[in-house]
Amino acid sequence: MAVYWPGLSGGFLFDDYPNIVDNKGVQPHDASLPSLVGAALSSPASDFKRPLASLSFAINYLATGLDPYWMKLTNLLLHLLNGWLVCLLSLALLRSDPARRHPRASLVAVLIATGWMLLPINLTAVLYVVQRMESMANLFVLLGLLGYVAGRRRMLGPVGRAGSNWGGFILCAISVTVPTTLGLLAKETAVMLPLYALLIEWMLFHFGKLLETPASSARPEPGHLPRRDPRVIGLFVLILALPMVAGLAWLLPGLLKPETWAARDFTMGTRLLSEARIVVDYIAWTLLPTPSALSFYHDDFRISTGLLAPWSTLASIVLLVALVALMLWLRRRAPLAALGISLFLGCQLLTGTILPLELIYEHRNYFASFGLLLAIVPLLAVSRNSRLPLPRHVLLAGLMLCWSLLTALTAYAWGNPLSLAEDLAARAPMSPGFYPVFADS
Repeated sequence: MAVYWPGLSGGFLFDDYPNIVDNKGVQPHDASLPSLVGAALSSPASDFKRPLASLSFAINYLATGLDPYWMKLTNLLLHLLNGWLVCLLSLALLRSDPARRHPRASLVAVLIATGWMLLPINLTAVLYVVQRMESMANLFVLLGLLGYVAGRRRMLGPVGRAGSNWGGFILCAISVTVPTTLGLLAKETAVMLPLYALLIEWMLFHFGKLLETPASSARPEPGHLPRRDPRVIGLFVLILALPMVAGLAWLLPGLLKPETWAARDFTMGTRLLSEARIVVDYIAWTLLPTPSALSFYHDDFRISTGLLAPWSTLASIVLLVALVALMLWLRRRAPLAALGISLFLGCQLLTGTILPLELIYEHRNYFASFGLLLAIVPLLAVSRNSRLPLPRHVLLAGLMLCWSLLTALTAYAWGNPLSLAEDLAARAPMSPGFYPVFADS
């Protein structure tokens, strides 16, 4: 709250105008049902209308008018709620790690959530009003993953609990369907929930089923492959594999047409090459951010036109391949770290591959950044018996301090339109994107 508070007094920015300020649909005259339904269906941002997010803007307007302060405060409270869910999810994942027990799991979960809430790359999901769409969608993603992990732990729990096995499976099925549907009403990124659940299953639970012995537990022996549970496999075939195949069959014919990309200054090929560099940049911007990197406007980004144009394209592809190899190598040795890497990479599949979206947005890492912290924080927040605990703790404390300071400084700049314009101009002097901010201020 203290870090973000100075930024609440700032104004609207960029896409806030077509979605909120200039959108009379989210400015209803009363709270009647027809007015609220019209507000929910008024978003110009997507064909799916994102009704939950639009409805929340309308409720803000009915309560406090077109005042960005209260809309940003709502975003901040939502961010804090998501941080609490990140803490609970981290704790559940730590307790489900098949390779090791985490004696300080609660503390590590708190550190993951604290770091995630303070990451500078997540600032736009809080102070950029319209990106409530992103944070609200991920509220349902986090709830769904919490339910899925709880259901799987119940399925693999003691035999003595009557009905716990099927009850756990039903909880898993509900947790990856209902929250996905609700999240889609806020933003389409919630469609990734079943994929995240699949990655958790693959890394931690191995599609296993309850062993019919009194000694059964949710923690299999390291290196042991439990018997596969056909219900779990069937669930993911039904909710992930089949919809993915149908979606690709529907999208690909249009994506392969040149006219689909005519309005962009990149093709599918140059987009894929560019995104390799961008995803690597996201890693650096999350863990070791600099003000010049987190500049909000990235329209001065140089598009990759070949593997060596620029040379960092090939280097980024090699690095991503190495990261995938590391993930596979860690799967048995450090499943939680492998899961974190896979969640980060999996999050990029929707916005960083073949869809003709804008190339770069920092808020796309709202969930992906959780994956990176899940991978590194448990390794740094080690127990007293681990090697070199003091340097690791110092490094983690240093990262937390850097994240907090940069987020606080950026939030302070966002607290005034003129200071924001000056800050954005200093961060990205070659970008024309900050000129509208000067005009607004």
